[in-house]
Amino acid sequence: MSPEATGLLMSVGLVVAGLSLSCASHSASRGQSRSSDSAAIRSLLEDHYFPGMDSLEFHAFAPAFHEDARLAFVAGGKLVQLDLAQWSQRLDSIRADPEHPLLSTRSEKTIEQIAVRGDVAQATVHFSFPDREYSDFLQHIRVADHWQIIAKVFQMEMTS
Repeated sequence: MSPEATGLLMSVGLVVAGLSLSCASHSASRGQSRSSDSAAIRSLLEDHYFPGMDSLEFHAFAPAFHEDARLAFVAGGKLVQLDLAQWSQRLDSIRADPEHPLLSTRSEKTIEQIAVRGDVAQATVHFSFPDREYSDFLQHIRVADHWQIIAKVFQMEMTS
């Protein structure tokens, strides 16, 4: 396994382990707090993440992401990982292509699930475009009393 794949698996594993440990250590009295945390994450997605998807402008996404966040996906059977600077460059190249299909249409967006455990959370988001669909699994952390995305793992499927 490549060092990049090992690093991604370790990062995702730490988040999952954090979710499990936090779940075990918090009582049911956290229910109200989880509700407000879910609302804060929903707001982060609606205020920054979704506008970023619509504009494909990195500056719109930036407030939603921790500076050390990583993105991962599979292309051609190989793991691709990007840091935020690489993702910003990728968005620039998409916007530079006036024929790119993501520039001509807006997606239908759905927050399918938000799970919160202590200072970690996961949101599952779905985007439907006329010719493709994206499923994003967004790992969040609470730092200095606000939520940020630390990892994005996504799947894109062509529909036509």
